[in-house]
Amino acid sequence: MPKHLEFVEIDSEAPEKIFVDGKEIIGDVRRFKEMATLYYDNMGDWVDNMDFNTSLYYMFRNVCKEEDRANIANHKLRYDITIMLPLRFGSGPKEYNKTVGHYHPIVPGARISYPELYEVIHGECYFIIQKVRNKYEVVDALIIKAERGDKIIIPPDYGHVMVNSGRELLITANWVSSAFSSIYEPYREMKGACYYILEEYLQPKIVKNEAYDNVPEPKIVRSRAHEFLKIGKDESMYRLAKELEKLDFLNHPQNHPAHFNPSVIFEVFHQTS
Repeated sequence: MPKHLEFVEIDSEAPEKIFVDGKEIIGDVRRFKEMATLYYDNMGDWVDNMDFNTSLYYMFRNVCKEEDRANIANHKLRYDITIMLPLRFGSGPKEYNKTVGHYHPIVPGARISYPELYEVIHGECYFIIQKVRNKYEVVDALIIKAERGDKIIIPPDYGHVMVNSGRELLITANWVSSAFSSIYEPYREMKGACYYILEEYLQPKIVKNEAYDNVPEPKIVRSRAHEFLKIGKDESMYRLAKELEKLDFLNHPQNHPAHFNPSVIFEVFHQTS
């Protein structure tokens, strides 16, 4: 575990639990049986041969120092940690391990949904984020390439899937509003995000999910959110627990449009076309 998050201890041999200031916390586990229909190759014989109880990733909610807990709760915020195993799935080009994917609901009294702020603590990954109209019509798709120290803002109205493209544990943290529950059903209905990321000849390969119609070509971007938020790549964003006013954009995004300006928080370095 990086030194800048010293109050959390993670054992790579036992990722199902963490220790927060010495106290053991068991994570919620996402198993293969909850993900089997969400892969690019979800009909092959390999599916029947899988142990459906295989653990894919672990989610730890409301991780914080006890001295910060009440203040974080009063600000309707939550700090989580996710640990994802470096697995591959499929019978041809294999698909990287990933999350189910989810959207956030609309902020009461506003016309946009809740955003989220992520940090990569260890490993490398992609975020597949998509904006939809009429629930399933994708109008924008970005694939964010991220590595250790990157901070990533998921803008309002974008759903997102996180993909472990590395060969080690992926450890991420996120700040998010505690005022809502995530919406998973559209991703389950569409068998995942609008794009899959497979591994072919040890390189990532982006493949369209044919369950969607008229999907735009994805923009491949890197995050610049750490620059905008003025948090160094070697700094933990948990330090915002002492500056929670800087996270007001997570509960009131309508008051902070600058936080979601694509030209500020993303740098496009490739567009497939």
